Amino acid sequence: GLSQFTAKAWIAFNGNGTSIGDSHNVSSLGDWGTGDYGINFANSLAQSEYCVQATTTNNKIASVNTSNTAPTTGRCDIEVQTIGGSMHDAVDVYALFFGD
Repeated sequence: GLSQFTAKAWIAFNGNGTSIGDSHNVSSLGDWGTGDYGINFANSLAQSEYCVQATTTNNKIASVNTSNTAPTTGRCDIEVQTIGGSMHDAVDVYALFFGD
């Protein structure tokens, strides 16, 4: 992401085994528990206020959100929850990060 108009980072990963399928500007992926992941950036973003869009291919997932841990310039944690509100290790998880 060299320009203001491209994603600064993105990732596609398997939440069951936390293996990264493909990514841009992601150095590693942490697994903090069921449905709770930490995405570490290879090159930090300039500010910790950036846009995060995350989703899965599972139609039983209600939400993919940033976690209770505030995003930093070097890492963003996300959580995957089912419609019933319980944490879930989704097979296909995708996240995009836009910012400075």
